[in-house]
Amino acid sequence: MRRVTIEIPAEKSLLRKSGQADVWLEPLIGPIEKAKLESHSSLTLMNDIVHATLKTNLIGTELMKRIAPLEKIARDSQLEATNWKGQFESAQLDIKSLQEKLAVAKASSHQAEKDKERLESSFSEKLSQASEEIRELKALLNQKEVYAGELVQNLTQAQEDLRISADKI
Repeated sequence: MRRVTIEIPAEKSLLRKSGQADVWLEPLIGPIEKAKLESHSSLTLMNDIVHATLKTNLIGTELMKRIAPLEKIARDSQLEATNWKGQFESAQLDIKSLQEKLAVAKASSHQAEKDKERLESSFSEKLSQASEEIRELKALLNQKEVYAGELVQNLTQAQEDLRISADKI
């Protein structure tokens, strides 16, 4: 048995038939193939066409079997891509939120630093004032001790004078 492979352009049809096999195949077949076809009987030619059609259908079926898993893989990949996109967008929102929190924390930290400097300055100022007051109080205490010493001397002198006066009386 001989086989003939026939390629059919999209705009042509094998269903168009005018009675002779070579007429409806004429646009599809070159001169060499045309000579081969003329040597075949119409029955053999039709048998070859049916065989080629069945083989084409079988190949189409096998291709469809291959396409179904590929379509599933494509759907799964699309779903995974959608999930990754969602996670990416969620991560972007988290990053934005964290950046905002960081900005607030930096501003708070900056304010806290200013407050710390202000408090340190105020504390230093109050410490200086307290030190000055302590010096003044020490000076007053020294003056009090001197005055108390003078009072003790005056009192002792007055007691001595009183005793002498009392002895004289």
